[in-house]
Parts: sequence; structure tokens; C-alpha cells
Amino acid sequence: MKTILATSTYRQLLLIETLFEKDEWVTLKPLAKEIGCSTRSLNNYILEINKHFPPFFIETSPKSGIRLIYPDTVSIDFIYRKILTMSTEITFLELLLFEDALTTEKICTTLFISPSTFSRIVAKLKTHLETKEIQFNHPPYVLSGNEGNIRNLFIHLILEKYTDTDLPFLEEQVALVDSLIKTFAQVFDFPLNFPDMKLLRVIGLVNITRISHQHVLSIEHLTTQYDDLISMLVEAPDFQQRFSLLFGFEGTVSVIKDVFSVFLAPSFVLDSYQQTLNAIQHSLSENEFLANFTLFLDTLHKRIPIVMSNKTQVIQEVFNLQHLFFGNNYILFDKHSQFIKSIEKDFPNFMTILKQELHNLKFYPSFEWTDVSFNTVLYTMIIHWKNLLQELDRQIQPISIGIFCDYDIEHSHFLKDLIDYHFGNHVQISLFEALNEQEAYEESAKYAIVLTNISHLNIQSNTLICINSVPTTHDWESMRSVIATLTKDQNLMMAKIQSPST
Repeated sequence: MKTILATSTYRQLLLIETLFEKDEWVTLKPLAKEIGCSTRSLNNYILEINKHFPPFFIETSPKSGIRLIYPDTVSIDFIYRKILTMSTEITFLELLLFEDALTTEKICTTLFISPSTFSRIVAKLKTHLETKEIQFNHPPYVLSGNEGNIRNLFIHLILEKYTDTDLPFLEEQVALVDSLIKTFAQVFDFPLNFPDMKLLRVIGLVNITRISHQHVLSIEHLTTQYDDLISMLVEAPDFQQRFSLLFGFEGTVSVIKDVFSVFLAPSFVLDSYQQTLNAIQHSLSENEFLANFTLFLDTLHKRIPIVMSNKTQVIQEVFNLQHLFFGNNYILFDKHSQFIKSIEKDFPNFMTILKQELHNLKFYPSFEWTDVSFNTVLYTMIIHWKNLLQELDRQIQPISIGIFCDYDIEHSHFLKDLIDYHFGNHVQISLFEALNEQEAYEESAKYAIVLTNISHLNIQSNTLICINSVPTTHDWESMRSVIATLTKDQNLMMAKIQSPST
């Protein structure tokens, strides 16, 4: 949704994202070209960012260019939340969640904008929403069309814009929805955690808000096996009174089913992992999900011989995702994409193979991947794959390193332990047995890398790295770079191979 932002806001965000990703000094001219503006505009954006986005700050240097600096107490999430809060376009969109039949006059008054500015916002928003099967009826201004996509839009807007402590709902409303979620979790023996609770809470509150404005989903296709449980909940003492008082309408069985409809689809698996395969097989008698996904996992295992000990859990998690594909699962911050980019740097070959096989997977004959659905499934598989990092670590073919120094032998042992500490299973370290440089020349053929403090040492090994008595940042970076280049199996966590300064 970045395209609906004002041009200046969009470019400021792009500037921050670029500097955040590069994490180094960048000169102005190529940066301005990359962002699509003049250097003069770029300087103006820098002033605006430093004014409106503290503690993020763009440092400038006549020689080096610019770089982004920020304290350890904040992350990039802060920037996206700030922009969502400042954006007039996003504020207008949020108004459509809480109010129906908004007039142009009321909106302009609320947002402190002119009718002409508002017309431009409406045009951009309408163009964007049409791609989501959402109609923007005006005036008065109401969102209609694909209700699932509308709710998905508002759910992710609230999740990105607000923290857990400043949600735009009454505390009593949040407490009532929380109590419903906890009751369901207890009945289904579903362990709650903070991220899941936050997501379920916002889903509940957004859906109730839409229902309160008569925007409902059809529940005829939903399972009825939990109707008795839901009836028991809504008939509990004081529930109806509290619900009606807080939300302005009755919390009937139909309403509660609508609120949590995504989890009540006939094929959504709420059972424990041990019961998942039977549940999926029963609910998917007319399609090929289980067969296709199982074949995909088997093919993947042939190319990447890594154990997936919780295969059933991964199948369940991916299976349930198909009920959540309502378009984009973000507003400005594509966390899944950023996660995948980071993992690709650390596991290049592993990720290449995984993505190749996943692209070939079709859950059912008419299924087509989108960037969002692909990244979501990829992200879900990686984070749920039990002991993946440990399994990748076991695949490492260590690089042989020989140490030949004229320091005390105890010093060489210390260097061996220090290098082992930094590089672990990536290397296999030995001390030379040679008693002179001629013998060292012969022995060096055994090692892929020779580390020494002796300048211009004559060796047979392909790689010689001359290090200081205590390795400097330059020494560590040289070792890291060489080991990464020589590693035969790149399916490993290169983040373990970092200089002490990083």
C-alpha cells in the first residue's frame, strides 16, 4: 500500500529503508538516482526525517555521504508505525473502519485537508482497492465488495499501526474479546502465546466492528460441530449484557461464528498435531492438497537430506494457511519478505533448492502462487521446521586450517581456541608439527588455509592469511571471507562467521 502514500512520504520511507538495508555510508548522487529524486529533494527529505523520526537520525558527512543511525532500543517497526500514524491517506482509510456513510465535508474537517487534496487521495485509494476486489462507494464513503479482503486490510492496518497497549478500542472491549479467545483456547487445548494472542485479538475486534456496521460474512458453509460450545458461551451469565453494552448489538451464535469464521471453515484443522493427518484426509476428499504437499516434502528431502521430525505439524500449519490468503498480509512492512532475504544470505543453496521445489508445488490444480502466498508458505515452513539450524549445522564440511606461528606454542593454542570459538563447526583447526619453515612448506599441503604471523611465508596451501598476535577486525574479516568462499556446502548459518566488531 505504499503507493497510496503522499509522494514525499513514500520517498522518505524509501530513503530510510535503503539506508537501513545498506547499513553503511552512502553517497548522495547514486542514492538520489536509486530513490528517483534530485539531490536537492534528497537533502530536504533528510531534514524532514531528522525532524519527524527521532530517535532515527540520518548522519551526514561531506566526504562519506549519509548513513542511518538509531539506538538499540528501537527497530524498523518504529518507522512504519510512525508513517502510518502521520499519513493522511492511512488515517482516512482507518476512519472507514469505525464510521460508515462519511461525507466529504466531515472527512475534510476531520483530516484538516482541502476538498481538492481529498479528491486526489480518493482517486489513489480507489485505484488500489479495486485490485483487492474492494469497491469504494462515494459519497457517502463506504467500503464494500470482498468482505474477507476488507477485514484483512483493516486487521493488518491495526497490527502495524498500533502496539498492544494503544489499540483504538475500549479497554473493556479488548478484555471481552480476550476472554472469548482464552475460553476457546482452553476448550481446544490450544496453547496461547503473545504473538498469537495479539493477532486473534485484532481479528476479533476488527470483525466485530465490521459486523456492527452490518458488514457480515455468510456463515452457512461453516462447521456446526462447535455450535453447542458457542451457545454455551453466549448464554453465560452477563455475556449478552456486556457484549451489547460494549458493541451495540447482540453477540449471538451467528455473530461469534462470523467473528471467528476463518477458524470455523470445515477444513480448518483445530485438532492436535497427532490427529492432523486423519483430519486433513477426511476434509480434503475432493482435492489433492495432502498428496501434493507430501510429494513436495519427499522430493525436497531427496535434494536436501535434512530430517523434518515434526512433518505433521508443518503439514498442518501450511494447510491452514490456505484459509488466510486474503491478499497482502501487510500494509507497509513486508516482514516475511525481509525474513526470507535475510535467510537467503545465510543459507544460499538451501534457500535456492527450497524455493525451486516450492515453485513447482500446486496445492490443487487451479492453484497459482502470488508473491505474498509464496513468501508466507516459505516463512511458515522455515520457522516451524523443528531443529532446522541444528540439522543444517550437521551438514557442514569443515574447512581445514593449520596454524604456524613463531609465538609461544601456548599462544598458538590460544589462537586455535579463539578461532574455534568464532567459527565452530565451520573449521577444523590443527597446529603445524613442522620444526622449521622448510618442513612447514611440505606440511602446508594438508590445509585449505594456513594462518601465520610470518610475512611472505612460502607454503603450498591455496590460501595464506597473515594475522596479528591478537586478530584484528581486518584479520577476522579476512578469515570470514575466505572460509565463506571455500566452504563446499553453503547450506549453513554464515551469521556464526562474523568479525567480533559485528
